[in-house]
Amino acid sequence: MGGFFKRTGNGRRDFGKANLIIFLFALAHAFLCYLLHDTSVGDGLFLTILTIAMVFCLIRFYGSPLDVFLGLAFLSCFAGFYFGTSV
Repeated sequence: MGGFFKRTGNGRRDFGKANLIIFLFALAHAFLCYLLHDTSVGDGLFLTILTIAMVFCLIRFYGSPLDVFLGLAFLSCFAGFYFGTSV
């Protein structure tokens, strides 16, 4: 799986890999929401963990440094919280 997170230099193929990563995490989010929507545990913590994992995978794929990952992870969590509570 480690080879999947390496860019090939082919823009079209790399774009497809990034979209596949996002799509797989979207499926995982939907599946968790379906499983946990009526439980007492809720899905907030698990969706936050999945969001941070997706950002980490994309940052690793694009080869950005750790400080960029941390900034984008916080931004994505706050954006998810805002959209999840305001819509």
